[in-house]
Amino acid sequence: MNEVSPLQTDDGSYTLRHPALGELYHARQGAASEAQVKFVQATQLAERLRQGPVRLLDIGTGLG
Repeated sequence: MNEVSPLQTDDGSYTLRHPALGELYHARQGAASEAQVKFVQATQLAERLRQGPVRLLDIGTGLG
């Protein structure tokens, strides 16, 4: 039986490799870098926070 194996990514964060498919759950650049690009930069979160409080809803819709 293949097990899920952890892998350190380029930004130092960790992801997992799917045992049957051999695919990573995050980009090879890393989970932290992926989140920065996909969520923080895409929503202009830093700029919005400079304007005042922000409400953020994070809903887990991952592979699980």
